[in-house]
Parts: sequence; structure tokens; C-alpha cells
Amino acid sequence: MIKTLFAKFNEHPHDINENYWQHAKYAMKMASRLLWIGLNLICHAIFPFSRVSYARDQLLTISANLVQRNPEDAKTRPAILNNVSQAIHNTPLICLQQLSSSDVKVYAKCEMFNPSLSIKDRIVLNIIRSLEKSGKLKPGGTIIEASSGNTGGAAAMLAACFGYNAIITVPFKTSKEKVSMMEAFGATVIVSPNHSKKTSSEHYVNKAKALQKATANSVLLDQYENPINSETHYHYTAKEIWDALDGKIDCVIVCSSSGGTISGIGKYFKERSPSIKVVMPDPIGSVYYQYFKNKTVGTASYKPYQVEGIGKDYICGVIDFSVIDDVVQVSDQ
Repeated sequence: MIKTLFAKFNEHPHDINENYWQHAKYAMKMASRLLWIGLNLICHAIFPFSRVSYARDQLLTISANLVQRNPEDAKTRPAILNNVSQAIHNTPLICLQQLSSSDVKVYAKCEMFNPSLSIKDRIVLNIIRSLEKSGKLKPGGTIIEASSGNTGGAAAMLAACFGYNAIITVPFKTSKEKVSMMEAFGATVIVSPNHSKKTSSEHYVNKAKALQKATANSVLLDQYENPINSETHYHYTAKEIWDALDGKIDCVIVCSSSGGTISGIGKYFKERSPSIKVVMPDPIGSVYYQYFKNKTVGTASYKPYQVEGIGKDYICGVIDFSVIDDVVQVSDQ
């Protein structure tokens, strides 16, 4: 892009229009992000921190072609932001060249461009704003949430940003790096005992609900049951993908825990093109696969697995199976 710009400039120095400068600015912006990721990887090599391998993998992928956001969209975000919440949404799509061909293009929605490196920034921001608007979340209040790690990180970050306290409950298998990140933002993190069952008071979801009832001036984000979860992805994530690809989509693959992302995206896509296939990978041991296939959840459906952040040990209220075409089991090996 930059090479083309300068070639144009050398050939016709007076013909450079605003559109070329918009592209140049965008190219420079993406170059600075690549530099930021590279510097972080060097730091991580010396001081191990969370999501190192994930960032490394994304850096290798970034050499692929970027699907550009509309320059008009870029104008909606000022050059200087008042706080970190304004950096949420509008993440880029990247064409994965190694998986694509002349007939099939595969794209990845890079949610690590959100401030806490997670798609969960989106839903946490919208839920907090809704609670503030309703008067349930008051100044100096406490945000409580049950999370496998990513939503907790987003909640801890935004609580610090907006001046709230945060208490996050997590399952035993949540990585130490994620716990450390939440604590670094000032959150109190409570780790549930290993393999706590959903019927147990020690299960991280039940623990969060109990803490909210016992804590004055507190709210529960309740990502697993809160409809704002899927609504956020309907109005933001899905629209971003649809607009970037001009609706030319055959299939979308979305991992799920609460089910909010796939439900919101699936609904948005199906309303506009019912033929689009919506597929959900689900780890072996999660209850979603059996429920999708048989509409039942037996006592032996759930088995512990190591992969974090996807799958579930019970059916969440947010997930909408009517917009999902298939669930495919994946191994945690």
C-alpha cells in the first residue's frame, strides 16, 4: 500500500487526493500496531506474561492482507482517547493466506485488538453502561462476575477505568496469567475448588451470585444469562464483519462459552442471508454438543477438559441454538 502510494506521488506529485492520504494514515497505524506487538513479544520473552503464544501466532498471521475498514469508520474514533473504553470495538479482519485459495477466502476477526486482548471487552462495556443508566451501578460500587478468565479481565480493566471495585470468581483451571492480570487491575479474584459441580455452592457461577447478594452496592454482570451479551455482538461484532465483507459470507465459525457471540452473530447473519452456515466448535466434555444433537443433557454429559474459555458444564440462558447449524467436537490435546 505504502509502495503504491509513493509510486503514485513520484509520477503525479500534485494528484494525490485525500483518499490516498487516508490509506497512508491507515497503513502507518497498522505498522505501529505491528511494532507494538513485536516489542511486547520481546518483553514477554524476557518477562513471561499471559497470552504470549497467542500474540506470537497473531504476529505471524499479520503478514496476510488486511481487510480495510472503511476510512469513514476511522473518523469516528478520535486520535486521542479519553479512556481505554473508547478503544473497544472496530477490530480488523485479516485474510489468512495460508488457509485461503483463489476460490475460498478465510478471515479471522482479530479481537486481541481490544484493550484487554479479548472480545469480552465489548459485552462488559455495554453491560456496565446499561447498569449505570438504570441506576443499579452507583459511584464507588462493586462489579462482581463469574468468568473463565476473559470476561473477568475485561471487567477488572473497566472497573479500574471507571472507578469501581471488582470481584471475579473463576474456575480452578483458569490460568495463573489471567488471574495475575485481573489482580494487576486491582480486582479481587476467587478461585473455585477443582471440578466444582454446577449444583455446588463452590461453583464459580454460584459463588459470584452469593457474593453479589452479600455485598452492599454491588451488581452482577451475569454474562451467562444477560441478553445484553448477545445483543452487543448483534449490533457491533456481526455488523463489523458484515460491512467489511459486504455480506459476502458463506460460513462463520464461532467458539462459545456463554453463547453470546455466536448467538448475536448468527442472528444478524441469518436475518440477512439464511443460507449462511453458523458452526460452533465445542470441546469434548462440554455439554453443548450433546444438547445440540439430542436436546438432552445427561448426568454424564460433562467431563473435565483443559482448554479454557470455550464450552460449558451447563446450558447458559444466553445461547440461541436456533441460529446454529452445526456443533463440531474438538479435542483439548
